[in-house]
Amino acid sequence: MASSEPKPDGGPRVGIVSAGNDVSICNLPIIRQVDAVRSELLSLGVEATVSGVPSVTDGIAMGTPGMLTSLTSRDLLADALAFRVRNEQLDGVIAFGACDKTNPGLMMGIAAANVPSIYIYGGYSQGGLHRGKRPDGMGVVEGVGKVGAGTMTEDDLNDITRHSNATAGACGVLATANTMACVGEALGISPVESSGPPGSWANREVLARTAGEHLLQMIENGGPLPREIITRQSLLNAAAVVAAIGGSTNAALHLPAIAAAAGIELDVFELEKVFARTPYIVDVLPGGKQGHFAFYKAGGVGLIIRMLIDEGLVDGDAPTIQGTTLQETYGHLELPTDQTVIRPMTQPRSPRGGTQILRGNLAPDGAAIKAAGLAVHKHTGPARVFESEADCMQAVLDQQYESGDVLVIRNVGPRGGPGMPEMLAVTAAIYGQGHGEDVALITDGRFSGGTRGLCVGHISPEAALGGPVGVLRNGDEITIDLDTGTIDVALTPEELAARLSEFTPHRPVVNGVLWKYANRAGSARHGAVAAECAS
Repeated sequence: MASSEPKPDGGPRVGIVSAGNDVSICNLPIIRQVDAVRSELLSLGVEATVSGVPSVTDGIAMGTPGMLTSLTSRDLLADALAFRVRNEQLDGVIAFGACDKTNPGLMMGIAAANVPSIYIYGGYSQGGLHRGKRPDGMGVVEGVGKVGAGTMTEDDLNDITRHSNATAGACGVLATANTMACVGEALGISPVESSGPPGSWANREVLARTAGEHLLQMIENGGPLPREIITRQSLLNAAAVVAAIGGSTNAALHLPAIAAAAGIELDVFELEKVFARTPYIVDVLPGGKQGHFAFYKAGGVGLIIRMLIDEGLVDGDAPTIQGTTLQETYGHLELPTDQTVIRPMTQPRSPRGGTQILRGNLAPDGAAIKAAGLAVHKHTGPARVFESEADCMQAVLDQQYESGDVLVIRNVGPRGGPGMPEMLAVTAAIYGQGHGEDVALITDGRFSGGTRGLCVGHISPEAALGGPVGVLRNGDEITIDLDTGTIDVALTPEELAARLSEFTPHRPVVNGVLWKYANRAGSARHGAVAAECAS
């Protein structure tokens, strides 16, 4: 896509694409890292230009109409990056993201543009101290449920909230941001250790400067190009890493979307084959007990990659932007004996990965659950159907549900939402009320990477496309079975077909970018992609 014509000054055209802003602490660390790489390139005689992309902070949008813009923003900024490369005929790109969708969105744009590119994660928050412990965002959202259940006071919740983030950066657990940062290293398109240090650390500026120097070498050498690095095998490598660390279920959306941008067909059932054979070996929140910083200190994703290579679960010959293979990059790392975050492969937390793809008459095209840390593997109960997240949230806060129920939130899928909003507020409130594993919640929407409990999302086909979830009724018996990998409603094929024949799907009334997403987004099975760059 880069121009073959000579530049006016004979130098390369380098673009810096930044999701940095001061709207919230999530993307704030990016700003100084962008300044660092631009300064480094200027010192090398290269005039790099900076442009921002529309970035959404899920912590602000959660539980509000703003959440409709979250997944939508992923595809929007993928198009923005690819559009900029085409318009300015850039020879190379360094892209910086932090909060959730900025990571996969920019990776998608890089894959589509296919000029020498480096993706850099801006880092996460280390968190503060509260009564000798390090609270995090999960403690805050689950605290809402505890207040509702009367096990925590509002003053205590406000106190935890004030201490939950002492430094700038994305969520300090294995939610979507850190999961996708690990994916960047596993794919080979991010610098070594870029997923590890907190956003406040000064070594991130050093990392950015070094990346600027390396990008110039890549441009001079003509690569490696993103589509030489992002291959079917590297995507499956990344899926194995997500499984091993117990990463966000959102990776099951983002990996197929990155694949689509690179011209590769990949769906969730291919990912499930990888998830099923990869042991879950990391003890990090929300599926575990420790923070992402502890994971980094124990060896981080680089060590996980090395361990998976040793087990034949990751292809060590996969290339990286460093010009080396994964084996050459991470093969020297050793598992420390003085830590409890990363377990040996012989002592996994679970023999299969942290994310599981389910299938059944309720989800013929699949559904996703974060199985990491779940003690309960089977749940059968009556449906309690809600047409919106707000209605379900109110019922939860009022504790108008019973142990054993299966709460259903529908019409919130890629097209029905539109934008497939996250249900973290509801799931966290349920968990905070002590019902994380005796009440299930299912939806054609998404969950935050921070969600835990019996929560099944990405139900496909979604209600807006005539999926079975759209015809569920209160009292229908639903069974979720992780051992068989199924999710079913106790209706005969004839009963289900009869309901579907009389069903008129709901479609949202929206305009602008949301209208485009509502009319273009594909199934969650293939990543819910609406980006033009992936067509």
